[in-house]
Amino acid sequence: MVRVNIPPAAPPPARFDDVLRVLTATIMGAARALLRRAVGRQRRPAWSLGMEALVSVTKRGWSVMPRIGVVRWRNVGERMSPIKVDGLAPRFIQAGQVEGAWIEPPGADVPVLLYFHGGGFVFGSLRTHGMLIGALARAAKARTFALSYRLGPEHAAHAAQEDAIAAYNYLLAEGIDPKRIVLAGDSAGGTIALLQKARPPPRVRSGSDFPNSGPRVAPRLAAQHAHPASRFRHAPSSGSGRDFSLGGFGLFGGELRNQRAVRLRREGPLPPRRE
Repeated sequence: MVRVNIPPAAPPPARFDDVLRVLTATIMGAARALLRRAVGRQRRPAWSLGMEALVSVTKRGWSVMPRIGVVRWRNVGERMSPIKVDGLAPRFIQAGQVEGAWIEPPGADVPVLLYFHGGGFVFGSLRTHGMLIGALARAAKARTFALSYRLGPEHAAHAAQEDAIAAYNYLLAEGIDPKRIVLAGDSAGGTIALLQKARPPPRVRSGSDFPNSGPRVAPRLAAQHAHPASRFRHAPSSGSGRDFSLGGFGLFGGELRNQRAVRLRREGPLPPRRE
């Protein structure tokens, strides 16, 4: 059963002290960028003040995550991010386990873009990535389906890929020619798009070929310190499944930098891992 034109899910509640921490960190990031400019020590001579402020604010905001945990940090981002899709009106649907939004720019042609947002497999939604997805839909003049896939640490690592397969099957069930479907994604979403092609999904409807992958913005599959879904793991010794370990790398500056692992915490047990 397909439910169409459903209201968007409300953002999760965020603790006031977490919001305050993130806001303070971002304000300090902006102030730091201004100070560096004032003393002639900008990060990159070619960067504009706006670019330097954006990088500094983002890095400072991210620095709060290890202290409060990824779920609480994610909740702050969702709560503070209104849904904006480059001036387009998303149409939310639910079809079984598939949840997402259709974005249809003016003059959309035959191709359909199946888009997977980024976020390290632990955060991200149309709230955080809507402007990027909308801009791509306009540029490609393509009807775009933005999938809301399940995230860690609440869900096991393979959940995102399973949701991607289900979304593709949903498009087929809607009568869309598989040759007209293009997979695309940024960061972790780019990895999902690559995984579908690298490992043909077992439950794709028979008689159809999985489509070629389209645009992939900084997919993390090939990086030495990347963290595709298969790298998620929980500590088996504790038995509680409360801890995830996630390796990461620097987001800015163009070079990969090995970062310390971030401990991702959740309440309650995790589903058993399947190899």
